[in-house]
Amino acid sequence: MQTHAASTRPVPRLTAARDDLFLLSDRVLFVGALGDTWPHAVHAVKILVAYEGQFQIRFGNGPWQQARSAIVAPDEVHAVRGSRVFGHLAFILPERDGERYAIARSQISVPGLERLPHDLSLKVDESRVTDWLDAFFARAAECTARKPLDLRIARALEYLRFANAITTRLDPLSRSSALSPSRFSHLFREETAIPFRTYAQLMRIRAAVAYLGEGLGLSEAALASGFADHSHFGRSFRRMFGTKPGALVHGGRIHILGGGLSPLPEAPLIQPAT
Repeated sequence: MQTHAASTRPVPRLTAARDDLFLLSDRVLFVGALGDTWPHAVHAVKILVAYEGQFQIRFGNGPWQQARSAIVAPDEVHAVRGSRVFGHLAFILPERDGERYAIARSQISVPGLERLPHDLSLKVDESRVTDWLDAFFARAAECTARKPLDLRIARALEYLRFANAITTRLDPLSRSSALSPSRFSHLFREETAIPFRTYAQLMRIRAAVAYLGEGLGLSEAALASGFADHSHFGRSFRRMFGTKPGALVHGGRIHILGGGLSPLPEAPLIQPAT
C-alpha cells in the first residue's frame, strides 16, 4: 500500500459522544469502537481513523496489516479487526454532485487523516459533521479521477437517496429516464460500476437504519424499507458491512441529519430527460 501525502488543508474539529452514528443522504459517520468484520465490500469510500492504538485491516486474500488510518476504495473486499480500538468510521458514496469519484487504490497509514482531536465528549451539530466528512473526502479524492455522470443516472441517484426506499424499483426509474429497464440497468452499471440492484439494496439499508433512528423496532424498520423481514435485512447488512446491525439497536445512538426520509410518493419525482 502506498502512503498518502499530507495535505495542508485544515482539519475541522469534531467531537461526539461514543457509539454515535450520524446519517446523511450520501454519507455516514460512526464514532466508537471500529469493530471486527467479516470480509465484505460496500459501494462507498470508507475512511477509518484510530485514536489510540492501531487496528488491523486485510484487503482481499492479502496479509493483515496494522494501521492508525486507512482509505478503502469502493467495492473492494476487506476485513477489519478493531473491536478494542476507538475512532471514526466514515462511509461516503463516490457519486456526488453529478460526478463519480474513482478512488484509484486503497491506502493505509494516511498522515492527513491522523491529525484529529481525541476529545469526543462534546455535542456535534450537522454542520460540523458535514464539514468533517467533506474535508476528509477531499483528502481521499486527491488520488481520484472524476467523471461526469450521465444526467439521467445522476437524477436517478438523487431520487434514490432522498426517497423512501420502498420506491427503489427499476421500472419507475427507467420510465422517468425515458429508457427501457434493460437499457437503464446497463447504463446504470456503466456509470456507477455496480448493478442497480446492489445500489438499491444499499439505499434500503440506509432507510432501515434511518427508521431505527426514528424509533422503529428492527422488524418494523426492515419491513418499512422494503425487506421481507428482519432476517433479510440482517443478512443484507452483514454482506455489505461485514457485521450485524444489532449494535445499532443495542447501545448505539443514531442521529438523522438532513431531514430524514421523505414520504412515499406515487411515482418518481424526477422528470424524463429531454
